[in-house]
Amino acid sequence: MDIYEWQWYERLVPYWMEEGKIADDHGVRLCMEMHAGNMAFRPDKLLRLLEEVGRIIGCEMDPSHVI
Repeated sequence: MDIYEWQWYERLVPYWMEEGKIADDHGVRLCMEMHAGNMAFRPDKLLRLLEEVGRIIGCEMDPSHVI
């Protein structure tokens, strides 16, 4: 879990905050697709990312990827 938390706060959140700022500057939103193996694969993790980064991120949900 320590590695997961490090990756979350040291890599994932800073990366998407920067990308989100660029997207916001251009008037667009980012769309995530939840794939197995991604840090934000589950809905609760995507909501956690939204809390960290802001509403610049949305979700494109393809139910076949959750199986």
